[in-house]
Formats: sequence, C-alpha cells, structure tokens
Amino acid sequence: MKKVISILLCCMLFAVNVSAADDVAYSVDETIEYLEDGSYFVTKTEKISDSTGIQLFSGMSTCSGKRTKTHKLPSGVKLWEVSVTGI
Repeated sequence: MKKVISILLCCMLFAVNVSAADDVAYSVDETIEYLEDGSYFVTKTEKISDSTGIQLFSGMSTCSGKRTKTHKLPSGVKLWEVSVTGI
C-alpha cells in the first residue's frame, strides 16, 4: 500500500504544470550622453526578470540582462560598440 501511495505522489509531482510566461517582465532603458566634440554615447540596458516557478524563499527570483554601449559620431556613424550579458 505504501508503494502505491508513493507512486501516486510521485506522479502528481511530475504532473504539476508551472507556466513561465505569467510573471516575466522585460524592460529596456536607453540613455544618451553627449561629449564636447559632438560625438555621443548611447547606453541601452535590457533586463528580463523572472519570478515564476516554485520558490523556496519569497525573496528569490531570476534576473538576466544585457548592457550595450555605443560611441557614435555627430553624423550617426558608429565608431565602436561593446555589449555585456549576464545572469
């Protein structure tokens, strides 16, 4: 009898459906910094926060993001660009 109950509990555990699309937040922030020579930096920050799933502690969540910094001439021509991605 204990084996049957254990098997049923295990099956119920795997049958739980957790939807990951409900609590995903995506945000983009873009800033422009002008220099004295007329060139400028464009900084774009993308952030994805995911607080779904089974959490052991209420303050736990997953966050990943990407920050891209681009240096441009006054005409808009890109001189260089660097991106950093993290979790």
